[in-house]
Amino acid sequence: MKKFFFVYKTTNMINGKFYIGKHETTKIDDEYLGSGSILKQAIEKYGINNFKREILFFCKNREELNISEAMAAPIDIIKNKSCYNICPGGQGGNTMINFTKEQKDKFRQKMSLINKRRIRTIEHAKKISEANKGIPRPKTSIAMKKLAVQMGNNFPLIKHASHPKNKNGRAKIFKFINNQNKEYVVAGEFDNFCKIHNLSRHYARKYINKGKISFDVRRCNAEIKCINLLGWEIILQRS
Repeated sequence: MKKFFFVYKTTNMINGKFYIGKHETTKIDDEYLGSGSILKQAIEKYGINNFKREILFFCKNREELNISEAMAAPIDIIKNKSCYNICPGGQGGNTMINFTKEQKDKFRQKMSLINKRRIRTIEHAKKISEANKGIPRPKTSIAMKKLAVQMGNNFPLIKHASHPKNKNGRAKIFKFINNQNKEYVVAGEFDNFCKIHNLSRHYARKYINKGKISFDVRRCNAEIKCINLLGWEIILQRS
């Protein structure tokens, strides 16, 4: 079966950002868009239908493919703010090959912050729960449980305002429907979701389970976060 080797460019049709990569396949129209971590996050955010792939040029073999990708995605292009690539082409996905120690530490901190703020769907939460079944809890967790029993649970606990929970300690689940009828399911990350989408948390909480949001913008001094809420609907799915 014939194998195709080519360098491609994937473009976000909403903001014009792009990703340059290499691909080898037996099916030239396999709809592959790329494997870059930042590109995947963008596809998840904007939707796969808002991205298009174009083939820049074909190559004869894998060696020529690596060289061609390196030429198509040099370090100058990677520094472009509109580029989703995080390392020059032809380096096999080693994202930190040219990083200094300071840059590596900064990159790890940034990725850690992104993961903490990530909005997880119900399906994602279930997968994490299934994957963690049977895994022993850390000793610190067991020790804290024993301490709680000894003290009769009368010791201070840290409460996170951005993780609303019910009386059973389970995260509340909300469904957000924007003014274009796109749905988001949010488990315990109400405040973070509002922050990411530039929505007023104060007014969002006021209009939970009250249908599509509609109010006189003068009531909130025409604040942009309030205006952004117009037409949205917020439903509490699990209290």
